[in-house]
Amino acid sequence: DHLYVGDSDSPTDPARLSIAVLAAANVATVESIWTRLRDGSLTSGFPALAAVTRIGLGQSMGGCITIAAQGRHATFDGIGVLGFSARQTVLAEGRPLAWGFHYDDEPADVVAADMTDYPVRSGGLPHWGSATIPPCAGTMLAPGVVATEAAAVTVPVLVAVGERDVCPDPHAEPAAYPSSGDVTVFVCPRMAHMHNFASTRERFWSRLHLWGQTVAAGRPTI
Repeated sequence: DHLYVGDSDSPTDPARLSIAVLAAANVATVESIWTRLRDGSLTSGFPALAAVTRIGLGQSMGGCITIAAQGRHATFDGIGVLGFSARQTVLAEGRPLAWGFHYDDEPADVVAADMTDYPVRSGGLPHWGSATIPPCAGTMLAPGVVATEAAAVTVPVLVAVGERDVCPDPHAEPAAYPSSGDVTVFVCPRMAHMHNFASTRERFWSRLHLWGQTVAAGRPTI
């Protein structure tokens, strides 16, 4: 969870939480975990790891923050941008929000639990939901909001979206990453924006896993 999301810290002045601040907080967390993995202090009985491939994955708002983190801090050996466009994220127009968020074969009760009063959720919060959203989330729909950061990314990038998602033209996304020599696009069938609810989610997860293996295999051992 990012700052001001779910169980993470909730500052008293959330308006100060810009995309850059959220990205910096996530990077600090990654670096802390990496240090503890490297020296064996993460948890009792878990050995120190000399070589680790660090892959950043972010879905929706997380995709935006992952781009910002990598472009500003070069934290990861590869990034997966899921359900977010580095060019411009666009919600489905002329249709109910649920159409773009959930595919037709998903259980109606689950869709209702996720979408009722979204994002305010005044009717109750599902256990997977967050009662708060950083105010800067609205700016993430602006054209090119992280264009500078995306252009600075040099590591492999996976752009992975659902058949119905918020990325208008997935195959145009590689142009947003001109400094990366390895940009992969995956469009998962029978999947909308809420990827983990889709009936094809295991196919999506497998694709992420296999892509991560290729990043690790191609990473220089120095």
